[in-house]
Amino acid sequence: ASSAALVAALVAMVMAVEFASIADAKYNGYLRVYEEPGCRGQSEKYEACGCHNLKYG
Repeated sequence: ASSAALVAALVAMVMAVEFASIADAKYNGYLRVYEEPGCRGQSEKYEACGCHNLKYG
């Protein structure tokens, strides 16, 4: 079960990085990363384009 959670977390991190890399600043886009699966728990909002160290993962 823990390996499945790790895989899910890694997939979520990759998706978050991909979405962040295609976000266009002129449309005021942002990415919200959640601490738990299913958009639950605490979250962090990323508004700037570029590379980020995600707080949750």
